[in-house]
Amino acid sequence: MGFFDKRYNCPTYAGILFFGKQVERFLPGAYIQYVRFEGQGRAGKIKSEYKFSGNLCKVLFQLDTFVDASITNRRPVPVSALQEKTVIDYPHWATRELLMNAICHRSYESNGPIQFYQYDNRIELMNPGGLYGKANAQNFPLVNDYRNPIVAETMKVLGFVNRFSRGVLRVKEELKENGNGDPQFSLDLGTAFMVTEPISAEALLYPCEAEGEEKNEEKAEEKAEEKSEEKSEEKSEEKEKHNNVNDNNLKRKKEKYKTKSEEKAEGKGEEKAEEKAEEKAEEKNTLTETEQNILKILAVKPEATYAFISEKLKVSETSTYNTIKKLKSRGWIKREDGRKHGKWTILKTVE
Repeated sequence: MGFFDKRYNCPTYAGILFFGKQVERFLPGAYIQYVRFEGQGRAGKIKSEYKFSGNLCKVLFQLDTFVDASITNRRPVPVSALQEKTVIDYPHWATRELLMNAICHRSYESNGPIQFYQYDNRIELMNPGGLYGKANAQNFPLVNDYRNPIVAETMKVLGFVNRFSRGVLRVKEELKENGNGDPQFSLDLGTAFMVTEPISAEALLYPCEAEGEEKNEEKAEEKAEEKSEEKSEEKSEEKEKHNNVNDNNLKRKKEKYKTKSEEKAEGKGEEKAEEKAEEKAEEKNTLTETEQNILKILAVKPEATYAFISEKLKVSETSTYNTIKKLKSRGWIKREDGRKHGKWTILKTVE
């Protein structure tokens, strides 16, 4: 089969690819990089990623299972009160065939992997090495040639390709039957070959329930956050009212049982209170480190919640509430448009 070179008493690259224990040590780009992006471009968040590495005797079967279990995404959807139909995002055989072609025809001289990128509306497969030999942009896919003949023959023996130059034509038929439309082949990339497989039209009409569940979970989290914020504010207000009632009761008792000596002491206390008030007035324009950090957060995110601020500063929500309350009373900030949908406005600038 060409897996071992007797002249040099060592395995060939094909032998390493199919049976090697450390394939990437000799062929650094011999792996498949799968990434699931959120949205329709590479700028979106990465929802999941996986590296298919090792020898092809293992990886080919892993990919076959992965495409069937994770990419195809078969699911029943109701079409009437008594009927259901099966919706498939990407047909298994067509997607697997494009992936196997990338492995079979890629250039293993490159250090770059095969890129298996999935977006909300399509799959992109790009492998190093453009069209090879007799194949060119004018006669593709009717004319075929093999950059890696031993790899192609071994994959045929294992049942992953047929070598009849009809794989791409069958892929087009399967995608058309499933409502995906035609695959798009990028033949002008020079050192690479890319094919784009669009998602089926029905998959867009009947999105996966998991996506809807994620959105519902986000909404539920937002509501829970709002409720916790309201509860913390209500508790703080109740504590404040309770403290005010206790203060008023103490004052009444003191007034009732005052003596002359207490009145004198009270006079001195009032003088001290006035001095403290003057000191506080001077301190009005000075801020603690926590207060400065809160103002910075509100300047960037005026709609920030107590929970959000507490998480950023790594402090409790009660501490955040009390600090914001001080900033409000000292005229640094104010709340506009209510608790739920309002925002914070900064009234002063830090000198």
